[in-house]
Amino acid sequence: MLDLNISPYQFVEKKYNFGFKPVVFYDDDTFYSEGDEVGVYLYQDDQNEFRINAYYDGLEFVPTDEYQNLNKRKWSILAGASYMRITSYGGFKLQIAKDILSRHNGMVLTTSYLAEIKSNLWTFYPEFGLKRNDQKYNEYYYGIYGGGENNVGNYNPESSVNPYMSLNGIYFVNNKWNIIFGFEFNYLTNQLFESPIVNKRLEYDFSLGALYSF
Repeated sequence: MLDLNISPYQFVEKKYNFGFKPVVFYDDDTFYSEGDEVGVYLYQDDQNEFRINAYYDGLEFVPTDEYQNLNKRKWSILAGASYMRITSYGGFKLQIAKDILSRHNGMVLTTSYLAEIKSNLWTFYPEFGLKRNDQKYNEYYYGIYGGGENNVGNYNPESSVNPYMSLNGIYFVNNKWNIIFGFEFNYLTNQLFESPIVNKRLEYDFSLGALYSF
């Protein structure tokens, strides 16, 4: 899958990160893989899903040569659990996850609404929600410490609640091949936008690829 990320950070060499990543979709009612997320079902029926899962958090900050005194911020893996209530109006999901690579030891709590919309050969999956980053998460990815990194200034953010929306879709080509796409917008509230290393309110992520069914 081709992936394009537009970063909210300044002082970086690449505002637009373009790359290729493999994705796997698999579900046998015990184990599942959904792109960047993998996990197991603890319980599921027609209206409820309990999962233990882990997902890739690709947020990164790699400063330019001029600002090498700024600390790098690396991507991480977050693991935890989720519950989704399935209704005739869509799904209502609650997920909690913690950094397991000891990058920041922070936690993210997500609440969201998901739906499935079918139209001829297309299937769309819109999602709207809120992400609550705790203080450890925000200090690592948006904080400035140590007496002012490279004269940029100190900044110690607290926890934040940030809205986001995404839309994923599948176009049915034949029994073996499908075209898939996705995009996501994350809105940075003041706790994050006021960081000296940030100069955009929105973070964008776009993806496009082909899915082969075995």
